[in-house]
Amino acid sequence: MSMKKYFLFFIIISILFLFLFSAFWFWKNKEDLLSPCLPPLEYSISAIDPRFGLTKEGALEALQEAEAVWEQPFGKDLFSYKEGSPFVIYFVYDERQEKTFHSQKLEEMITSDTAEYNELVKALEESKKEIEKLAQEYEILLIDYSKEVDRYNQVIYDWNQSEHLSENGMEDLLLEHDKLEKKHQKVSLLGERINTLATKTKELADTINQKAQSVNTFVDTYNTLFEKMPVFSKGTYQSQAITIYQFSTREDLVLTLAHEFGHSLGIDHTDDPTSLMYPLIGKQNTQPITATLVDKESLSNVCKFKYFLP
Repeated sequence: MSMKKYFLFFIIISILFLFLFSAFWFWKNKEDLLSPCLPPLEYSISAIDPRFGLTKEGALEALQEAEAVWEQPFGKDLFSYKEGSPFVIYFVYDERQEKTFHSQKLEEMITSDTAEYNELVKALEESKKEIEKLAQEYEILLIDYSKEVDRYNQVIYDWNQSEHLSENGMEDLLLEHDKLEKKHQKVSLLGERINTLATKTKELADTINQKAQSVNTFVDTYNTLFEKMPVFSKGTYQSQAITIYQFSTREDLVLTLAHEFGHSLGIDHTDDPTSLMYPLIGKQNTQPITATLVDKESLSNVCKFKYFLP
C-alpha cells in the first residue's frame, strides 16, 4: 500500500474517530446541552379575571420579582416575558380565591371589632374608676351633710326650748338653713351624676357584650370557613403552562410564582420547610423572598453550572 493510501486511510479513521467521539460526548453531556436553563424560558400571560383585582402590569411586576429570585443567584437570565409565547401563565378564578377574599374580609372585621372591643373595655374601666371616685366623694359629702343637719336640728330644738327668742337668732337659723339647702343641692347633684354615669356604664357593658358576641360570631365563621376549605394548590405547573388559582398578598403571589418557576426549570419539591420548593407555604422568608442554599443547590444540579453559583 502506497503512502498516499496510508494517508487517506488515516484521514478516514481520524474523521470516523472524531465523529464517534463527538457523538459520545454529545450523548454524555446531553443534559447540559439540553438544560432547561438554556435558553431562557419565554412566557406570556393569559387574560386575568378582573375579580382577582390584579392588573396585567401588576402581574408582570410580580413575575419579574419571581424571576429575580432564581436569576440573581444564577447570575443569568432564566426567564423572559414574550407576548404570544406558547408557555402561558394563567390566572384562574374559582371558589379558592373567593374564599380567600371572604376570609380576608372576616379577618378585617375581626381586627376592627376586636380593636373597638378593647377600646370599649378601656372606657368601661375608666368609667368604673370615675364612679368609685365620685361614690367616695358622695359618701364624705353625705356624712358631712348629715352631721350639719343633726347640728341644725339640735339648734332648732334648743331655740324652741329657749324662753328668750330673738330676731338675731332667727336670722342665724335662716342663714344656716340656706347653707344646708346648698349642701343638699350639691349632694343631690352629685348623686344624679353618679346615677347618670352608672346608667351609661351599664349601657357600655351591654355594648361590650354585644361586641364580644359579634367578634365570636366572626371568629366562628372564619374557623368554619377554613374547616370546610379543602386542601388545594395555590398554583400548578404543567408542560407549557403555570396556573395560579389563589393568593392572599403580593408576597404570597410572588412566592407562588417563584415556586412554579422552579418546577418549570425542572426542580422537584424539597424537604426543607424554608425552601422555595417546599410543597407547603409557611416558613419561607418573604422579607425579601430569597432562594435558600437548598434551592441554589437544586438549581445547580438542574442547570449543571455548579461553578457559577456562590
